[in-house]
Amino acid sequence: MSFNCIYMNDSRIVMGSDSRETQYNDRCDSGESFTNQYNDNYQKTFVNEKLKLIWSMTGLIKFKNIDYPTIINSIMNMSGASIEDKLSLIINIMKYSTNQINLEKNWDSIFDLFVGTIDSVGNLTSYIIEVKNGEQTNCGKEKYSHMEKPICSGVHLECVNCLDINAMSNHDENIAMKEMTNLIKAVISKDSKEGLSSVGGNIYVASINKSGEINKTINNDNVSF
Repeated sequence: MSFNCIYMNDSRIVMGSDSRETQYNDRCDSGESFTNQYNDNYQKTFVNEKLKLIWSMTGLIKFKNIDYPTIINSIMNMSGASIEDKLSLIINIMKYSTNQINLEKNWDSIFDLFVGTIDSVGNLTSYIIEVKNGEQTNCGKEKYSHMEKPICSGVHLECVNCLDINAMSNHDENIAMKEMTNLIKAVISKDSKEGLSSVGGNIYVASINKSGEINKTINNDNVSF
């Protein structure tokens, strides 16, 4: 299921995620599944500096050899289309896909997407999308110009309360990005201590400030991705 988190204030939007892909084999008889192995470098947080976009996803990422981040990224990277049109298309695709999996496997299929950008008049704007079993949840397609508290999706949602808002609001963007990295690191540690395997791998964090400048880290190291 993984974990990602987003927080925005008047200065910037910061989001990040782990990079574990849980791979399953199907049990044909019962319809149940069991964990086969993990890919701990499966990127789920992305940027497009030209379009001034950052985005991060959790939940449904791969099924029957369909790689959903590849589809989502191709849409997000389209030039000329509005962010609203891109998100509407993504929602429709994920409604169909999560519904099919729910019907076929009889388990909850969820997809979450966080987006940060600069709107047409130069304001920081975030979008939160959640689709579950073919329907948008109450989180639906919410648009934010400010957040009182961070928002997360995936597992261990209670850990979001550990994010230091003062650090996230520091004038030094590196401090905010390190705080987001530390939060996700704590979630990975908690998951491991509880004997679970939902979260792991490298930690990707991206930020966009009100000037449209994008910064990126992996495990708190400044890198390009």
